[in-house]
Amino acid sequence: MQTSLQDQAMILIGAATTAASLNSVLSIAKSMSLSVQNAKAVAIRAGDKARGFQPITNFITELANDIIRLVRVINTESVRMSQIAIAQHRISNANLRMHTALNKGGEVRFINSLSPVIKRTDQEYQAMDVKFRAQAQNLLGYFEEIVEKIRSAQVIATNSRVEAAVAEEFRSNLEGVANDLDTASNRIKEQVRICYHNLTELLNLKDKKQ
Repeated sequence: MQTSLQDQAMILIGAATTAASLNSVLSIAKSMSLSVQNAKAVAIRAGDKARGFQPITNFITELANDIIRLVRVINTESVRMSQIAIAQHRISNANLRMHTALNKGGEVRFINSLSPVIKRTDQEYQAMDVKFRAQAQNLLGYFEEIVEKIRSAQVIATNSRVEAAVAEEFRSNLEGVANDLDTASNRIKEQVRICYHNLTELLNLKDKKQ
């Protein structure tokens, strides 16, 4: 059973806004990448007092770059999902018009010519549905990958505080880095949680019509 046009429109809007919702994640990750440069400078000035902190700054840089890469991939995949949703919406619209014409009756020749077209559009709709679901599952996988990165970041933030505690006069600077990492990680996790929830809701909307 095809999704109603109203629900199909909601799916279309939801698919189109997934990439937009990730703009803040990209911004946070870029800020993280820039701020860690200051942390590296502090660690260098601290010398032996912050020797254990220097590998941490390298990890934060790598983490930020990984998140930026993942968000860009998600943006690309979100656009593809939106294109699939648009195509499916058009097919649904055309299919509804043909069913309406078929129900109204009319010349037998006209009605007979519609039947194979409707069958073909039904098949096209189902093919697009398979593509949409596969694309959505890919996106969910990328979201989960970001969440795994964030879990690592939160562990590193804890380790950063331990290293900062022995850095003497540089302690407050390095603790600030740990706090910033923790804050950024929580903000990214929340945004990804929202995107993940919205995407699963779109899939649930499709499932209820099956």
